Amino acid sequence: MTALYEHLASRDVRCPDCGYNLRGLRANRCPECSFGLALTLEGEGAAGFGFMAVMGGLLAGAGSAVVLLGLLITLTVWLGEGLPPAQFFVIPTVVFAVGAPLAGLLAKRSGQAWFKRQSLGLRAWLVILAWCYPIAAILLYVFAVLNID
Repeated sequence: MTALYEHLASRDVRCPDCGYNLRGLRANRCPECSFGLALTLEGEGAAGFGFMAVMGGLLAGAGSAVVLLGLLITLTVWLGEGLPPAQFFVIPTVVFAVGAPLAGLLAKRSGQAWFKRQSLGLRAWLVILAWCYPIAAILLYVFAVLNID
């Protein structure tokens, strides 16, 4: 514990869970949220990369849904042929309604800390699922377009 105390004595280090400044702390728990602290030499490389990959997948899905909705509305107004079937608007709206809040929650400091606390295996699955989300949304949309009567 001495190494942890020495490290925190003169540095502004934030609690990985709540963001509380731990400078000068003489305990192994955050006084704000009681998160257990330990000084380690491991880097954030894998966790940081995985976090960015998950955010990229969620934002790719949500962003493509916004672009698709904008395109649909523009074409509807420009062509003036009335509204397309409801599934053309429902699918991208649902995709955005799922991806944007998840990305927002994960982007918060507590979401980042939660992600870093997960095992490497779970983080890998979260990356896979985050990128399956926009791919599945695109496939669902293409399937809906191909099944028009």
